[in-house]
Amino acid sequence: MAEMHDPLTSFVFVVEIDGIVSAWSEASGLGTNIDVIETWTVDGNTKKPLVNKQPGQYKWDDITLKRPLKADMTLYQWVNQMKQGQVEGNRKNGSITLYKPDGTTEVARWNFFNAWPKKYGPSGLNATGNEAAMEEMILVHEGLSRIK
Repeated sequence: MAEMHDPLTSFVFVVEIDGIVSAWSEASGLGTNIDVIETWTVDGNTKKPLVNKQPGQYKWDDITLKRPLKADMTLYQWVNQMKQGQVEGNRKNGSITLYKPDGTTEVARWNFFNAWPKKYGPSGLNATGNEAAMEEMILVHEGLSRIK
């Protein structure tokens, strides 16, 4: 008999990048894409073309994180090291952990590997609005796995 599961809520999560735990208001790009390789043959009886589809190269989406702008400069310093060409030793592993609304019970976790910031900065400032200033970070990485 099929087992029923409640849907997971997405509003309580944290991001950890090499021991730095931070709260973000949005996270996206936790997916995997698989290229499709198509080969064509001709049916020997009907002489009609047939297509065969096989999985190809795996690719991971870039992870996009958004949150209200913080005074903490730790992630900005990481970006600066990368801009100065200090790539070796600056790729970082991390995880995005989703919790139940109680904030303590882990229900899902995605680990990413060898990440580095492709983009970092304020996502837009508006002198006429009253919204919090937001920052955005886009991480590229070399692997993503859901472990829970």
